[in-house]
Amino acid sequence: MKKIASFCLFFSGALFFMQATAANDNNAGANGMDPEIIAQISQTAVDKAASPDGIKGILGILIGPQKFEGSITNGQKTTSQKIGVFGLTAGLEYAKSFKNKLFLAVQILADIAPKKKKEDSWKALNEDFDSRISDAGERKAKLQTDMITPSLGLKAGYLFRKQRCVVYLKLGISRISGKYTYDLNGKNFATASVNAIAPNIAIGGEYRINKKIGASMEIGFPVKKRIHKKTINGIEHKSKISRVEVRILGTYTISKTDSMPNSLSDLTK
Repeated sequence: MKKIASFCLFFSGALFFMQATAANDNNAGANGMDPEIIAQISQTAVDKAASPDGIKGILGILIGPQKFEGSITNGQKTTSQKIGVFGLTAGLEYAKSFKNKLFLAVQILADIAPKKKKEDSWKALNEDFDSRISDAGERKAKLQTDMITPSLGLKAGYLFRKQRCVVYLKLGISRISGKYTYDLNGKNFATASVNAIAPNIAIGGEYRINKKIGASMEIGFPVKKRIHKKTINGIEHKSKISRVEVRILGTYTISKTDSMPNSLSDLTK
């Protein structure tokens, strides 16, 4: 629990100046009111601002190494290579809290990143495949990432209302894709696309700045890697693809199921 509390305090500290400004505005409008009423109003405002309920738009950045693993069926060695990926993440989320502390959410995301390439010899990218092809000549190979990676996730988490923070676990599936290209004597010899629709898991947290805006961070890991196979010159080329994902996101509540009043007077009605 200490680690969870520290995680929440990290978000709270980073955005402290925004809370301080809001607090000053509230105190200015509360002059002359009974202290007990002010306390109730303040707590209600905190609870409503902390609520993750509603439909949210998501926009942020993605950082993560994409891993390619090349071999052949019944091969002796798997050759691994990594390509760094940096791009944007956009999506939508619907969240609903219950029992005042727990929440569930469904999330749809799309990671958009420039295609990146890594060029080397056949042996450097797939040693087993290189050793089984007898054609002589200059052998150049290339790995390439894809531009768009869609994903679908289900989040379950715990809500710390006083800290305006939630921590969560996310289970989902995503489609990661890439491509192997083999050239022989300057001409294309073979191409093998890698498409993986695989499960993943992520942990993260979100800090609610106010009833509309939030900031979150999460890290995701592949649970299972899908094997892609393609027969080339009678040899079954085998490859796997996976990616560790770090996302830093901003959220904006489009439609809130538990709306927060716009002024202190609204809360006393």
